[in-house]
Amino acid sequence: GMGGGLAIDAGKWIAEHLNKKLHSVPTVLSVNAAFCYKSAMRVNNVVTYMGRIFPEAIYIDFDIIKGAPKHLNVSGAGDLLACLTASYDWKLNSMVTKSHKFSQEIYDGAQELLGLLAENVDNIREVNDDGIYFMCEAYRWVAEHSAIMNHTMWESASEHAFFDNMEFVCKKGFLHGQIIGLAVYFMSLFQDNQHTRAVMMLKRLGIDITLKGLGITEDQLRTCLLTLREFTEREGLRYTIINAKPITPEWVDMAISKYKKDFNIDD
Repeated sequence: GMGGGLAIDAGKWIAEHLNKKLHSVPTVLSVNAAFCYKSAMRVNNVVTYMGRIFPEAIYIDFDIIKGAPKHLNVSGAGDLLACLTASYDWKLNSMVTKSHKFSQEIYDGAQELLGLLAENVDNIREVNDDGIYFMCEAYRWVAEHSAIMNHTMWESASEHAFFDNMEFVCKKGFLHGQIIGLAVYFMSLFQDNQHTRAVMMLKRLGIDITLKGLGITEDQLRTCLLTLREFTEREGLRYTIINAKPITPEWVDMAISKYKKDFNIDD
């Protein structure tokens, strides 16, 4: 598979179903698809993760990565920032349904990754050699441990459910790291979990999570939030903060108002 996330996932799916060896050549780091063993496929406007295939090798050409639009590479950091909300959900899950085996060592590793992400913001934003190297090593760490645990709940939980529902509501795809950035904003607020840190990171990285930048309306955002629990339960998604407490219209009004103020979004 060669290209962005969609092309890489298509290559993984084809290689697995044709029983062929997989070689992945990402041309942009907007998502960690090249490093993960599952393929993200859309079924009835809902992202479904399926399969299990590992590449023989992943080829990273720094010049090719640098040749991609800068905002695409930077948005990939949103996929790593997901560890902030997902690891919270993972610990919550371990105390309730215990559907996804918990590891304190990996949980601590996710917190360390977030710290390293903060340290590397400038390099990531500039898409220089150090930034590319960090992104690849971070993606590799997530993929390596997901293969051991057979899940990635420390990196994919309520914020990815938000992303899935937003695609379902809007009936269109998004730049993955960008929409995950928006999801981390709202889910960290809903969790009351390091929200200020999340906002600071999104602003420092320069990931555009405004309505205009994402091509969505306020009504679509509101619908996504208000139907998030229903969507999660209907699709049988893992237990997260979304299941633990209700998302009320009053909370949604407050959250959207804060979001518009934080990112200078006019009515």
